[in-house]
Amino acid sequence: MTYLCSLPYWRKSWWNPFTCRPVVMMLEGQRLRAWDKNEALLFDTSVTEVQAHLSRLKTLVLHVNGQKWVFYGRGSGSSPGPTPGQRDAVERFLHDHSEEPLPLNAGGPGLADLIFNESAGWHMRLWNQVLLEAGASRT
Repeated sequence: MTYLCSLPYWRKSWWNPFTCRPVVMMLEGQRLRAWDKNEALLFDTSVTEVQAHLSRLKTLVLHVNGQKWVFYGRGSGSSPGPTPGQRDAVERFLHDHSEEPLPLNAGGPGLADLIFNESAGWHMRLWNQVLLEAGASRT
């Protein structure tokens, strides 16, 4: 079964890119879910209904049920951090799936990625790769 869970940052507004908010994004089997810090569900859908695109700047763009969602591997300096509830949700998920290996060679971030953007690019590449392997289509 395919799984991944982490805390990417959702760009809530096209007009103000500094309105990035941490979300819990979770892929478990064929279900992709995301919710914000208030536990409001952003989407819950079959991964086969998702279209994914990774930009040259490592921005993950998802089209889910006719809506466009833009995610970054980290927020801006003015972005809030994840809430304790969000961190707990990710930790619980990863603990519950600790015996299951990722179905791909996730590797890790390269040196330039570590130096220049705190692994944010690798984080989004990983999501894109996992989603496509789980059945999302490429835009």
